[in-house]
Amino acid sequence: MALNTLFAAGLATAGIGQAFSMFGQYQSAKAQQKAANQNAVLARQRAAAKESQYRRDAQRQMATARAKMAARGVLVEGSSSLDVLSDLASQHAERALLIRYGGEVDSINARNRASMYGTKATSSLISGTGQLASTGLLGAYAYGNEFGFGSGTSTSQQSFIDAHNAAPQAYYQAPGTLLA
Repeated sequence: MALNTLFAAGLATAGIGQAFSMFGQYQSAKAQQKAANQNAVLARQRAAAKESQYRRDAQRQMATARAKMAARGVLVEGSSSLDVLSDLASQHAERALLIRYGGEVDSINARNRASMYGTKATSSLISGTGQLASTGLLGAYAYGNEFGFGSGTSTSQQSFIDAHNAAPQAYYQAPGTLLA
């Protein structure tokens, strides 16, 4: 009876260990998913702040360029100076959009990572459940074979066991003797 209890305790311990492992993997993947989602939001916010700062700096640069031209006596309206300022404004606008685009790309990458971690969490539950069931079924099978439940041994195995139990000396060779 002690062997039955020991076997059952070992099986239960293995099952509990696998359940905790499965739950730990699931929780870890979910935490990584949450962090990746937060990183996606932060990437977008950082890009918006960078873009806003760049646009303010660009406006200051444009104002400084206009002031310098006016100080030199260059007419800004209706001249080639206006073309220069227009080109400069276009370059600044393009650069600001590239900053925003970079933030969007970072945000999308983070959301993709979040999705991957969500899939990993689901996968760990499915895999862990299968392993847990496998452990239970293998344990039940072994328990049944060990303690005489079910049909764990075939006829040829049983006849070998019966023959061995009837005449164990026939299967062992004493040291220093020849087999007949």
